Amino acid sequence: MMPRAEILLDEFGASEPQDNRILARFEAKVREAFPGRNVRWAFTSGRIRERLAGEGKKTDSVSKALARVGFERFETVAVQSLHVIPGKEFEDLKRAVRDAEENGPIAR
Repeated sequence: MMPRAEILLDEFGASEPQDNRILARFEAKVREAFPGRNVRWAFTSGRIRERLAGEGKKTDSVSKALARVGFERFETVAVQSLHVIPGKEFEDLKRAVRDAEENGPIAR
């Protein structure tokens, strides 16, 4: 039996309909390449998450998404950044993953 595995796709955020269509196509390709794996998104931009929440769309930060992974007892998680430039948000992503591994829900 395959272990319960999760793929967490991390993006700055998307607030325009055309951006969301692009991300949906990307997610479809990931699901096609990794059948049987759970796929979820995390957005690093707090501003984008707040804007989407105001529209009734639920989104998670990286830390919250990783907490859900642990809570839902996935055995493995692959975190894939979609950031083009490794700036502040990418560093925040690395810090959140490191913290989750050392102290949090996906601790080894």
